[in-house]
Amino acid sequence: MAQRILMNEFKSLQCEPWVNIELNNDDIFNWNIALIVLNPESLFYGGYFKATMTFPPNYPFSPPGFKFNTPIFHPNIYVDGRLCISILHSPGEDEMSGESAAERWSPAQRVESVLISILSLLDDPEVSSPANVDAGIVLRRDPEKYKRIVAGDVEKSKEDIPEDFIMPTQEAAERQAQERARQKAVIDDEEFWVDSDVDGDEDDDMFGGSDSEDGLGENDDRDTASDEDEADYSGKSPDVEGRNNPHQPKNIFLSEALISKSVVFKSHPSFSSYYGRTGISPPMASPSSSIPGYTHEDAFDEGFLTVSPLHTIYYAQYGKQDGKPVLYLHGGPGGHTSKANTTYFDPAVYRVVLLDQRGAGKSTPNSETRENTTAHILSDIEVLRTHIGVSKWHALFGGSWGSTLALLYAQAHPDLVGSLIIQGIFTVRQEELDWEWRSTGAVARMFPESYRDFITHLPEGERQDPYPAYYRLLTTGERETRVAAARAWNEFDVSIGSIVPNRQNLENMRADDDASLAHAVLECHYFIHGAWLGEGQILKKSNLDRIRHIPATIIHGRYDLVCPPKTAYDLHRAWPESRIYWIPDAGHSASEPGTRRKLIEVCDEYAQL
Repeated sequence: MAQRILMNEFKSLQCEPWVNIELNNDDIFNWNIALIVLNPESLFYGGYFKATMTFPPNYPFSPPGFKFNTPIFHPNIYVDGRLCISILHSPGEDEMSGESAAERWSPAQRVESVLISILSLLDDPEVSSPANVDAGIVLRRDPEKYKRIVAGDVEKSKEDIPEDFIMPTQEAAERQAQERARQKAVIDDEEFWVDSDVDGDEDDDMFGGSDSEDGLGENDDRDTASDEDEADYSGKSPDVEGRNNPHQPKNIFLSEALISKSVVFKSHPSFSSYYGRTGISPPMASPSSSIPGYTHEDAFDEGFLTVSPLHTIYYAQYGKQDGKPVLYLHGGPGGHTSKANTTYFDPAVYRVVLLDQRGAGKSTPNSETRENTTAHILSDIEVLRTHIGVSKWHALFGGSWGSTLALLYAQAHPDLVGSLIIQGIFTVRQEELDWEWRSTGAVARMFPESYRDFITHLPEGERQDPYPAYYRLLTTGERETRVAAARAWNEFDVSIGSIVPNRQNLENMRADDDASLAHAVLECHYFIHGAWLGEGQILKKSNLDRIRHIPATIIHGRYDLVCPPKTAYDLHRAWPESRIYWIPDAGHSASEPGTRRKLIEVCDEYAQL
């Protein structure tokens, strides 16, 4: 399988102007590479940086190795040419490194993703924990000296350009990409797949070709609706297109081959000034230093706000004190916030407000169901807004249950919301609840063993409708009984949250009984009551009419098992003024690479509104 995948990727990359590749001794597992920097705004512009790339026999399940042969003075490149970059680290969590699974290698990545990540890394170094300490010190203390050293490295690298190799120019690369985009070139299977000695109909080609959700047209990586649906489902409505559309992205350029990927560079001044002219949707990468997101200092303000004689809610503010206020609404119900949630927002622009909803996180009392309804939470948001002196939210940001609250709050207070960034859409219709939690739902059919474990915790006569039985176990009896029920509930819920289950999330919840109870108790509490909403309330035309003027982006994983993709589809069809992005290699979790990248990109874009 590895050989066939690598042959496909090698052939695809041979068409790209920004990389020169060849096999080392005709070994498909050993590549000689030269990365060519075409961005004239880059410190590394014009460089021809030679490297070797090696692949393990079980690729793509283990990451490739990468090492620069050309000396490069850079904080994240060791003196011997090795890189400090998360995408090259083995899958899974590593508490000692501080990296999450979403930042590390996954089988969904491709060689192209790695190379794009490295190009992005060059001009966006992470200096807090440098691999080359000297480079990190020089960059911080004497940026002009750092530039001179880099300029010397670039000139030295040109000595390695082969005599018969014609260096591509910026203009030629742009023309090539635009021509491909205009022609909407489609690579047929018989042309794309390299002949292989692998026999049979194995599924091992799933990583090797052009994904069906990737070829999304010349402007962006939005949905792939049928022709008859294109006008309604393109993310552009007749009312919006042709005017000063707040949804038009601040685009950057690398090459047309990257257009068809759902990976996009985080906006960076040196890229946007050059790449922004093509009208091509930005490609994205996932280096540890740039794609993991923004790093914030500690909260400049935090505290507890009494919202009723029973409840206090915890809040915290990060980023720029006089910046554009964005409210982060966590999921669940029963989730919580932490400093890590600020990663999507540029601290030089945004004033990030985090709120632990009633009964969740640091709010008190923990897992309390009394005086805890959707209306109470919406009221708390207003109390908090007034308390911290926000006249209008620049943006509401919410995933899953957070998207529910964002939509409801905007519909209740359309004059107080400047924009919406929502992911993993959940509108609490009965079909959405049945999808995950009932034996007739999709999840029970796709993960029958997990669902059986979930209902086995219940008495046999109560398994047909798990809500009442779990609600009783979660809210009555001894704490030990309630914690056991919470763990069974969460085990099922968390296990289907991403394509590659994040066991660390579950272990963290198991280690904190209060968090486990809050998550399970409040989810069950809200779900058994339908969140006190009318069926289809959020999608009603009269309610959507109130927010049609608000710039909004919908992001949804194509393989979301927690919140059915149809919900995002239904919302966008009812609200064509919104914009929708399908993430082809993601499930429900916002931390999955494709979803995380797109969220950061949209937050960067909306910072300009």
